[in-house]
Amino acid sequence: MASQGILAMEVVVATGVNDDPPYVYGDEVIAQKNPGVTIEILRLIEAKNDIQFTILKQPWKRVVSNIKENKIDGGFHFSFKEKRKAFVAYPILDGEDSPRTQYSISKRAYYLYRLTGQTTHWSGQ
Repeated sequence: MASQGILAMEVVVATGVNDDPPYVYGDEVIAQKNPGVTIEILRLIEAKNDIQFTILKQPWKRVVSNIKENKIDGGFHFSFKEKRKAFVAYPILDGEDSPRTQYSISKRAYYLYRLTGQTTHWSGQ
């Protein structure tokens, strides 16, 4: 990694503690070798700007709470939730209701599977 300038702005961000391949590798602590796509993107941003990221891994509820209380500068891998708009800066253009997907690092989806011939049961929770 390129050396950081003495006057580089420090930005403290956090993500959840769980391994999240291919975006972040390592439970509790980010893996030193092959840290993941998101970490590598942050390192590229550091190399081209006067920014130094301090990246924390915290339980997810603490990440959300610390951002809401301005204890850290930001977090990553937030899904869009209307109630978070009050304290999370999503890339939403004026006149639009939801973030632009082209600025997303990942698109996540959930799927329900069932055995062939079986019916699907789900409470919606």
